[in-house]
Amino acid sequence: MELEQRMIIRFNGQVELKPTELEPKKVHIDHRKSLALLGDVITECEDNVKPRIIGIEGEPGAGKSILAFLLAETGANTVLIHAPTNYNNPTKIGLPPMGDPTQTFIFDEPNYVTDASLDNYTAMIADKNGIGVFLCQKLSDLPTSVTDAMVTLKLTREGLTRTA
Repeated sequence: MELEQRMIIRFNGQVELKPTELEPKKVHIDHRKSLALLGDVITECEDNVKPRIIGIEGEPGAGKSILAFLLAETGANTVLIHAPTNYNNPTKIGLPPMGDPTQTFIFDEPNYVTDASLDNYTAMIADKNGIGVFLCQKLSDLPTSVTDAMVTLKLTREGLTRTA
C-alpha cells in the first residue's frame, strides 16, 4: 500500500497511518512542533529578506515523505513534487515548466530531479518570492545553486530541529 493511501491527516499536524501486513497497528505521528518551527523559519527568512528556500535532511524512515504530504495537504497554494525513487535505476526526471512561482513548492526526494530543473525552479522561487521546501536524505547531493541560499533543518523521528 502506498504511503498516501495509508495516511489519514488529522487536525493541526497530526497524521495517522492505517495498519498494513508489515505494520499491523496504527501509527500516530504528531508534526505540530515541526510545522510551527517551519513557520518560524519562513517568517525569519521574510524578516531578513532572504529567499524562502528550506532544506530538510533526514535518514530513511525519519518521516520526510509524511511531512511533505502533510505540508501539501494542509498548506495554502502548495504544489507537491514527489520524484519517483527507483533505487535500482536512479534516472533523474525533468520537471515541466513552472506555473505560478509564488506558490509553495514541496520537493520530496529532489535528488531524483535533474539539476537543471532544480536550478530553474529555485531561481524562479527566489525571484518571485515563492517558497521552496526540499526534503531529502542528503542535502549535499543537491546542486550548490540550490543549497547556497538554503536554510537547513534536520528531521528525525523525534521531530524537526535547526542545524548549526
